[in-house]
Amino acid sequence: MRLALVVAALATLVPAGHIASARAQVAAPAPPAPPQHAIGAITVGGSAEPVLAGALRAAATEGLTAGGAALVPPDSVSRVIAAVPELGTCNTADCHTRLASAVGAARLITIAVDAKGELYALDIALLDGRGRALRRRTDECVACAVPELQERVTAAVRDAIAATSDDTVTLIVDSTPSGAELEVDGAARGTTPWKGELMAGPHQVTATAASGASIAQELFVEASPDQRLTITIPHRSDRRRWGNLTYAAAGVGAATIIGGIVLLSMDGNGTCDAAGSCPRQYETTFGGLLTVTAGLALAGTAGWMYWRDHSGERALTVAPTGSGATMSYGGRF
Repeated sequence: MRLALVVAALATLVPAGHIASARAQVAAPAPPAPPQHAIGAITVGGSAEPVLAGALRAAATEGLTAGGAALVPPDSVSRVIAAVPELGTCNTADCHTRLASAVGAARLITIAVDAKGELYALDIALLDGRGRALRRRTDECVACAVPELQERVTAAVRDAIAATSDDTVTLIVDSTPSGAELEVDGAARGTTPWKGELMAGPHQVTATAASGASIAQELFVEASPDQRLTITIPHRSDRRRWGNLTYAAAGVGAATIIGGIVLLSMDGNGTCDAAGSCPRQYETTFGGLLTVTAGLALAGTAGWMYWRDHSGERALTVAPTGSGATMSYGGRF
């Protein structure tokens, strides 16, 4: 009874509103900041006038705003482009990465317009901070005036920003040798050559040949149509060719280095007998240095063997070209 009275008394000391407020503060973490967007390179080709770039940049800014995107102040982007003019027209992944880093943008909008007579072809892409296309919108316009081109750019940018997911890309994956079992993101996709659809972005791809040899690669698919790539599967004998010998060489190298250090530490010590007579001193400097050098050489050889065994593991980015796709690799250990 007394315990119940004490609990009731304590409850009256803490207002219910304070308890609810404290719970709300614990249960409601701050939402992540939305990614910052900026207008990147605008390229004007064919018979289109170069001054068109300024009008299209303004139209793209309007599309970002209409789509509800978090926008890097256009003045900040203009200052960077004024300082490095090539970033305003350069349409390579390196240039896109440099511009995004300079203005603090996680996403870039790029625009390419090509005019052939009265036909204007528009290509609007939403890129990540490393210049890789996640979404793409294309359009054509015959005998368009500048205001109509601006309207089309604004609509395309707004549509790309408002999309709830990145583009789905049609892709053909083949292998050498062909007929390998293919897995994408842990799911079996059949044998190569395989044609299917993947969402633009990173994917983990594993190809296993009939011999049992396999290779795993990280694949980044960009938002472009009709891409094709071929994965080369190393022969089984070429993978992990050194195997446990690598670790044996590393162990012997480490033991040899330790032995050399011991020899160096003995240099100058007396060769004393049981009677306490020390007629000579150890001269082990040369032997110690030679032993340490041999140990370092063995350790270096083990490192090279390990690198050779793992050099087939790479990250892969697929980017479109006029006749198919190109692939770029980045090694990893």
